[in-house]
Amino acid sequence: MGWIKDLVNPSGAENDRYREYLAEKRKIFPKKSFNLETWKNASNFTKISICENLSAKTEELRILKYDSANNVGFSDGFRVDSRLRRVYTELLYEYEEVLRKQVCGKIISATIANEDRIRLMKEVDDAQRRIGDDTDEQRKIILAVGGGVLLLGSFLILKA
Repeated sequence: MGWIKDLVNPSGAENDRYREYLAEKRKIFPKKSFNLETWKNASNFTKISICENLSAKTEELRILKYDSANNVGFSDGFRVDSRLRRVYTELLYEYEEVLRKQVCGKIISATIANEDRIRLMKEVDDAQRRIGDDTDEQRKIILAVGGGVLLLGSFLILKA
């Protein structure tokens, strides 16, 4: 039946194939939409995890779209490759729109900045602890050497 539709209505057959391929890719990349009420009520941890997952999926789609665009360039615009590029482009635009509406860029950069600040504070605390340990060790060495010099001096004075 597919080849008859190609002869009678080629654009309709192509659109059917496009919709089938889009439905197949929807299993991997489900439809995303932005709901302000659920976004307002979500906890910060949930927002961060949603944004990180969405950002990773968007980057994956960007890479797939780029690869499919290269395939179209190498294959003289073969229909299957151009159909794949159209599917990935539609999915990418959908994911980017949700990513933009959720202001995930600011959330992710704030999360990274907080993680960096916490890591830096831990490094500072660790450095201060090591400096304190070194200072205590140096005091012990100074007292030991001073005590040894005092004993040696006392011994030399008493012997003379």
